[in-house]
Amino acid sequence: MSSNYAFKPIAEQALRSNQTVVPQRLNAALGLMKISVLLKSVLALVSIPLIAGAQEFTGTWERRGENESGMWLKSREESGIVKFQLEISRGAPSYNSGFLEGEFVLKGAGGVFSSKEVGNCEISFRFDSARVVLEESKYGGECGFGYGVHAHGELELRSHSSPEFADGDPRAGNIESED
Repeated sequence: MSSNYAFKPIAEQALRSNQTVVPQRLNAALGLMKISVLLKSVLALVSIPLIAGAQEFTGTWERRGENESGMWLKSREESGIVKFQLEISRGAPSYNSGFLEGEFVLKGAGGVFSSKEVGNCEISFRFDSARVVLEESKYGGECGFGYGVHAHGELELRSHSSPEFADGDPRAGNIESED
């Protein structure tokens, strides 16, 4: 938005431009309008990353499929580290499922979790404003999930609120949450 200098001659005439102070004050006011608009634009641009920061990677994500299958992800970003809990269900008829918790270093809009605890497990996470895409790179069940259960697919955002993590595997009936 630029200052409107079209009204300057009219304003000067209305304010009796024979006074030497009026044009100077009018020019100063028009200059302040430019600075004000520029400052508002800069503040708006600077605040976008501050607001979007941790909130983009913190939240609850979900994917529901056929026959009660699905994936549920809770994630919380703090200082460039994303902690997560992931629960996956294959659904009927076997109802095989899996649970994994861990953390990864945030790089850009995602990161890669890797662990050798249960095999050679590696899962990539790619976040955007409304979804997260998971890809299990060793698509052979090496993350300790049940038969036919894989961390692969797109989950939709449910909430950007900071989730409460379960204390251990929620499938075991332990519903206590961490402090």
